[in-house]
Amino acid sequence: MTKKKLIIRIVLLALFAVLFAGIIVADVFANRYFDLITEYLHGSGMADSFQSEEMQSALAANDDLVREMEAEGIVLLRNEEVDGKPALPLTEEELAKVNVFGWGGSDGGWVNGSDGSVNASGGQNKARSQKLTKALTEAGIEYNTELMDMYTNYRNMRTTFRGLHDPTKNTSNNFFMFVEPGEEYYNATGENGKTVLENAAEFSKTSIVVIARLGGESCDLPFYQTKNTTGKMDDTQPLPTDDSRTYLELTTEEEAVLRMARGISDKLIVIYNGCNNMEMSYLEDFDVDACISVGGTGQSGV
Repeated sequence: MTKKKLIIRIVLLALFAVLFAGIIVADVFANRYFDLITEYLHGSGMADSFQSEEMQSALAANDDLVREMEAEGIVLLRNEEVDGKPALPLTEEELAKVNVFGWGGSDGGWVNGSDGSVNASGGQNKARSQKLTKALTEAGIEYNTELMDMYTNYRNMRTTFRGLHDPTKNTSNNFFMFVEPGEEYYNATGENGKTVLENAAEFSKTSIVVIARLGGESCDLPFYQTKNTTGKMDDTQPLPTDDSRTYLELTTEEEAVLRMARGISDKLIVIYNGCNNMEMSYLEDFDVDACISVGGTGQSGV
């Protein structure tokens, strides 16, 4: 190989190395600031492009398809007998009023879909997506608003941060953190001078506990649990972790919720709303009467 060819090869390799490094940096930057980049390129008035008659017709057709797919995808995992009859379907009397336990059942906690470039958690999908509370209202089912307000006041949204916890840095696994009020919130004084849990016992003997698990591309599920135990919105600081349990196991706070709900209920129904299969021995441990698995409900699938 001549000296000239060697120099050309070295230069080309250097250029390729720089180009490759630039692509990696650009990919990381674009992933972190994709919302800002989208707004810069398209402006903040993107909603206007969804108002055409053609687009509205397409969105309506999509809504119908999402509802059909969600209905076909719901799986009955457990349906034990209560007083000689299957726990589900619930009777009209049982459906008149229900307690919804678990922060995952609140509007901020319900999982519409996984996290990725196409999801039901942002843009027009977020505006159109339905939550469990809205579905109950549309079905004429009254739910315990004191209980639901407790969850909403505790925290009204999931974090927008992504990435796994790095114990060597001042970061935390915010994307997969658990948000669940402790027992003290249920024992706090509510309406009429009684505790929130006492009021729930009087409101209904039918309880629905929502266990939710978020998932998403480019984020492996952790083998430990990161917990927001205060409901605070500042997720930039490290949060407490439980290294004895994985993300797909029940948290101690969720166990407390199931125990409290079981103690006041004639029928205890669990809705698992998640993106991954999880360990579900708790159905036996807490004598759950019935359980349905409901994946991400998309833009309109509740």
